Amino acid sequence: MSTANTDRLRRLFALQPGEAPRLACLLLHSLFLGIFTALYLSTALALFLASFPISILPFAYITSSLVGFTGVTLFTRLARRVPPARLVIFCLATLAAAATAFWGLSLAAPLSWIPFAMVVGIAPAITLLDLGFWTIAGRLFDLRQGKRLAGLIGAGEVVASILGFFLIPVLLPLLGRPVQLLPIAAAGLVLCAAVVAYTGRRYRDLLAAEAIKPREASPETSPVPPRSGRRGLFGGRYFTLIALSMTLFTAAFYLVDFAFLSEVPAFFKEGSGQVAQFLGFFFGAAKICELLVKTFLSGRLLSQFGLRAGLLLLPAALLGCVLFAVAAGAVFGGRSISFFVLVALAKLVWTMLSRAVFDPSYRMLYQPLPAASRLTYQAGLEGRVRQIAVFLVGTLLALAAGYGADVLPLLAALLPALGAWIFVVVLVYREYRNRLLRTLSNRHAEPDSALPALLAAPDQEPIVRRRIEELGERIAWDTAALLDLDREPAAAATRRSLALDLDAKRQTVFDLLARLYDPMVIEQVRRSLADAGGGASVYALEILDVLMSPDLKALVLPLLEAMLEEADPAAGLARLEAIAPQQHLAPPDRLAALLHREAGSVSLETKACALAALGELAGGAGGEVRADLVANLFHPEPLLQAAAAAAIHRIDPAAYALHVRKLPAADRERLDQVVDQRTLRIRLPLGAII
Repeated sequence: MSTANTDRLRRLFALQPGEAPRLACLLLHSLFLGIFTALYLSTALALFLASFPISILPFAYITSSLVGFTGVTLFTRLARRVPPARLVIFCLATLAAAATAFWGLSLAAPLSWIPFAMVVGIAPAITLLDLGFWTIAGRLFDLRQGKRLAGLIGAGEVVASILGFFLIPVLLPLLGRPVQLLPIAAAGLVLCAAVVAYTGRRYRDLLAAEAIKPREASPETSPVPPRSGRRGLFGGRYFTLIALSMTLFTAAFYLVDFAFLSEVPAFFKEGSGQVAQFLGFFFGAAKICELLVKTFLSGRLLSQFGLRAGLLLLPAALLGCVLFAVAAGAVFGGRSISFFVLVALAKLVWTMLSRAVFDPSYRMLYQPLPAASRLTYQAGLEGRVRQIAVFLVGTLLALAAGYGADVLPLLAALLPALGAWIFVVVLVYREYRNRLLRTLSNRHAEPDSALPALLAAPDQEPIVRRRIEELGERIAWDTAALLDLDREPAAAATRRSLALDLDAKRQTVFDLLARLYDPMVIEQVRRSLADAGGGASVYALEILDVLMSPDLKALVLPLLEAMLEEADPAAGLARLEAIAPQQHLAPPDRLAALLHREAGSVSLETKACALAALGELAGGAGGEVRADLVANLFHPEPLLQAAAAAAIHRIDPAAYALHVRKLPAADRERLDQVVDQRTLRIRLPLGAII
């Protein structure tokens, strides 16, 4: 692939240097997971619906919660002792063995409990596979990268699921029975284990280290309780809200799932083969929509509008779908085609948005927690809380089915739950924002109890935005200049002076932000970015992300992300391309362009260094006296005039004598003294002498 095509792909998917290889590993990982998910899910549901009445499904949910609780508890305990890659491989091997066992038992002695057991295993398998996948993804990418690449990280699973679901109608006539899909599903897990083994070897250091290591907090200031004994898992407001959000998420999923699967047998009555074909087409179409959302919407949505939009989109969209379905059921009846279509639409929206937008957004809520205990709390919430919620929802559905309740009243009961979910999400987001602030406060010994105000000053924002736009262009130009002059020894003093100018511009950005937001918050962010070790910069950038408007953060975040790449000007410049693309110039041309920068863009000291560098680059006698040097000989600033005189005299004394005679006598006498000393002594703030 050509460099131009590679650059276009990198810009299209917002990839930064060094991210592509890690992303490729995760894409392959998710690709093989998608093969398993598509084939196993379709097979299990088709066999179940052909073997049992829908009233049995809630009991499968209940049993699934118990199996899931056991599986997640075991996963969490092993995670404390087993390296992440080995743990994930163990889970993959166990699930592959289970799928193979279901296949063998179904062929040897078809028993009624096998489809039931397969459906019971759907949720625990997906939960364990997700835990394993995001354990590795969370080590390979930090919070900021995860938000930007949220749509791409799991795209492989969606692509494979699309192929798997649409292949089911093709494979079934050849294989004869849905159960014959299980060996292919198990093979997907085996291939996934091979990818994880490769990832574990290549990125051993990243996987062994914690993804983000904030400063160790004391028990009094720790964002979360270090153990469950003193305050318990629900001892803090943040965890209570996350747990409540997880409970409502689970209730919505199982009610929509139950409603959808209740309607399917009424329209497809010719056995498991036809049901499997329909589910293949339906979920394949849903996965195509999910792929489009993941590739082109998810990352941009989270980067531009932040975590709140990612958390709210699913419950808001689902609320609209369920509301229309309830209205259609009330008007046309619960067995009408219009009701079925709207219920299927709700399931489609769930499939499309839950994993593409909500899931990566939800997992970012764990990032402000201490890295050492993050997996424990994540597994606790998704394992214990989620499985308890599944048990409760399954019990309620079993009772409703026992009393002969129809799908329509169940969906009507879901409407207030969706409204409560939206309300809880708003509270979770606020607490997430405060949690980030507390994390930085703890790092800088600020009192937790005095969290600053977060409101902007909207009347000043247009003025500040215009000023930051101007600074952004100047910062991008300076960064390109540092890159162009990076390997030119004669420009060493110029680079040092230009770096000071760049630091001053960045400080001005923080000063401008302090006009809009609480200065204490901005100062904490600045100090965290300056002390970028331990992942503090990730929290700092995330705070700005939740504070600023989309237009403003589109300008500010690239500037500050480039600041973190100070040791690598090329990487820093890549982050600035979106706001101010730059051209690369040869060192003499870059120095000449620097001399023509407007007043205020660079300091006089930097221009003086550039003049001296041009003189040194031209060599000894006989070199070219550039017009830029002659022009600065007549500059009104004495510093630049003297630097130009020294550079011209170094290249060609005759040329100096020719041009200096055009100056007033006082200027000639002063400049002659400079060149007679054979050196221009200019003390700059950085201590250099030219």
